[in-house]
Amino acid sequence: MNNLLKLNFMLKKLLFSFLCAAFLVGFPFSLSAQKLMEVEPIVIELWPNGAPNDNGLTGEEYRNKNNRITNVTKPTLTVFPAPNPNGMAVIACPGGGYQHLAFEHEGIDQAAWYNAQGITFAVLKYRMPNGHFECPLSDIRQAMALMHEYAKKWGVDNNKIGVQGSSAGAHLACTLATGFRTPKERPAFQIMFYGAITPAMEGCKKNGTNSKLAFQDNKLEVVANTPPAFIMVSADDRLCVDLCVNYFLELKKAGVWSALHVYPEGGHGWGFKDAFKYKPMWTMELSHWLSLLNQRLDNQKAEIIQKKTIENGGTGPYKAIAAKVNTLNDYVVYRPADLKVAVECEEKALPLVVFANGGCHDCSVRFEGMLNEIASHGYIVIALGELRMEYSLEGNHKTNPQQLIYALDWMEQQLNDSESEYYNMVDMQAVASAGQSCGGAQVFAVCGDPRFKAHIMYNSGLGEMKMAGVDMESLKNLHAPILYMLGGDDDIAARNAMMDYDNIITVPVVMANHKTAGHTGAFDEPQGGSYAKLSLDWLDWQLKHKKTLSKVFKKGDPQRYSMFEIKSKF
Repeated sequence: MNNLLKLNFMLKKLLFSFLCAAFLVGFPFSLSAQKLMEVEPIVIELWPNGAPNDNGLTGEEYRNKNNRITNVTKPTLTVFPAPNPNGMAVIACPGGGYQHLAFEHEGIDQAAWYNAQGITFAVLKYRMPNGHFECPLSDIRQAMALMHEYAKKWGVDNNKIGVQGSSAGAHLACTLATGFRTPKERPAFQIMFYGAITPAMEGCKKNGTNSKLAFQDNKLEVVANTPPAFIMVSADDRLCVDLCVNYFLELKKAGVWSALHVYPEGGHGWGFKDAFKYKPMWTMELSHWLSLLNQRLDNQKAEIIQKKTIENGGTGPYKAIAAKVNTLNDYVVYRPADLKVAVECEEKALPLVVFANGGCHDCSVRFEGMLNEIASHGYIVIALGELRMEYSLEGNHKTNPQQLIYALDWMEQQLNDSESEYYNMVDMQAVASAGQSCGGAQVFAVCGDPRFKAHIMYNSGLGEMKMAGVDMESLKNLHAPILYMLGGDDDIAARNAMMDYDNIITVPVVMANHKTAGHTGAFDEPQGGSYAKLSLDWLDWQLKHKKTLSKVFKKGDPQRYSMFEIKSKF
């Protein structure tokens, strides 16, 4: 790290000397020749009908002795729309140690500078956590949602909304950048001024400050899909310089397009202050980075970066592949290799299935034979977890039910992008969810989403259990037909699934009990075996509307499915 800092200092000093000379001769670089435009701000209340959580603070907000805003209970978003928008927008989170907000020099003072570049700028007045970090986190998520809502009105591209943070505000922005739950929550980029990007502010005691702050752990979950970052900090910032450098190294390790700028001196908290002598430098560097980023975002589209063929592509009419897509990390897309041919032959867009794995794990390799087989019959299946080129069940991690919703949101984004390979290829009126064991509980966690038109529960049932954050009460959220597939008396999920069957009264429900498959199902059979065949019949009936298949589930089909006992309630 020392070599990195030394090189950075040398470059900064050389550039600073050049900039000083440029000012003396009137050199028209970057924004110095641009007119800074004053824009009337728009103030939007984040929660006009009341926030979903409470930080426990009472009374009116006020300015403290340092003219910082504190005691925020009614958060707002102050927006400065760019007069000549280039499509980009920034949501800024001022710092203040989660005790107050430096709303001017880390917020609204920067608006004219951003507007002059065509960038819409918004400043988030977020609530102080007061021990409830979910409050500011809810605020930045809502700010992102509002920016998407008004994007068209302000000339903002929904794929170019980024976040900015200073000090504690950078901690908040970073928490969203590394912990977004849906594509719309994901910032397109992140700008960090001397960010307090750390689980517990461990640097405070070590550096001899009196701060007693304890920030919520954002765990720095940096992955390949973490947004690009521009990070700046002073070398003599005792609180944050190491934190910023370490964050940059994590981004570098994950292959995230990022920049780190360490200025020789300036301390902490300079923001947009003219007193910070390297202001001409950082404004020029950030302006150039944003311009390059804007071009990159224009050229970004979903592309396959890794793929494999499973069991010769399946037995269906369309040879299938399992693919990793650059804009959908931590998922596998099972799909016909040639989408256009599949859509032409089907004479309609393809149905979509999202799949949650057993154990709530991030690995679909146990189920890939079945999922690949389904895809070969004209379906797109998105399963949780990274693509594994080799069969391995080691190194699994837990997933979140909301990742199923993320997959749907991602696909909707693709369908709205005329440059995407998936444009007009998927029918969002024909969507199903499926999950095995614990993954079945994750299906119930999101089954209230109106986009789902059918469900499949493999070796799973809630009964009297609570799993993946859901219980029997979740059955009330069902609004689409559901198929249970069990593995006989030896299936540990059988009793709970039978209880579910008895208790579901609002939607059609089918129970298909394989006599000998057990809790692990028939997934190890070639092409997913009888589980895949019955799943396809169910999906073809529910999503492709092949009505003749209804008899399989209403009356049973002993000849085709001799190993299953099938009963139903319609």
